Amino acid sequence: ELQELQKNQSLDQDDLELEQLASNDDHEECHLKNRNVSEDQEDCKQQLKVNDEDITKESVELGDHRNQDQQLQEHVKELQLQVDQLQQLLEHQNEEHKQLAEQL
Repeated sequence: ELQELQKNQSLDQDDLELEQLASNDDHEECHLKNRNVSEDQEDCKQQLKVNDEDITKESVELGDHRNQDQQLQEHVKELQLQVDQLQQLLEHQNEEHKQLAEQL
């Protein structure tokens, strides 16, 4: 009976060692998963930083485009004024030529 108890105790000891090894494996697996998650988080943080930089760059470019658009609109207004003035001048000259032709 003592031998049977010692045998059972030895088997229990073996079971405990196997459980400990499994626990160590689980712990190591968790550690690896945590490390992978940490690396993924770092990758995400880096991608967010790149995205923020891209957004800032595009916002600056958009502001530049808006300024250029405003300048172009002002230039178009100036050109339209010049066209209107030239048209008035042309009409005035046509009127003068018509009067001169009538005098002749």
